Amino acid sequence: MRSHRASFTARFVAASRGLSPLLPSRLRLVDDPHGAAFAGPALASLVRLAAGAPRGLRALAWGPLLPMLPWAVYMQVRTRFFDDAIEAFARDGGRQLVILGAGFDARGARLRPRRGGALPHRLRPR
Repeated sequence: MRSHRASFTARFVAASRGLSPLLPSRLRLVDDPHGAAFAGPALASLVRLAAGAPRGLRALAWGPLLPMLPWAVYMQVRTRFFDDAIEAFARDGGRQLVILGAGFDARGARLRPRRGGALPHRLRPR
């Protein structure tokens, strides 16, 4: 890791999550509008433009991104698993949660809309 610079791993994980709008709907388990932005402006622009395009044109965006397709699908499954576990933890009375890892985790922002606009008070980011 370099000082004042995000690690490759953090950017790659965020990018893999951020590609969700380009996936077929049957593979889209999580919407992470922040992932592509954390990965960098070029990917964020590509995802934004391709996501609004017709399905056939959206598939063309995968051309340069094809090596990332397996990672994008893997991150969908992995992210959904942990999101569901965290929500179950909160529903069952969990009071404190610490998330460690790379990838510019934006769960606080992503889970808030899934819960009707707010996390339980004890899980709100400070």
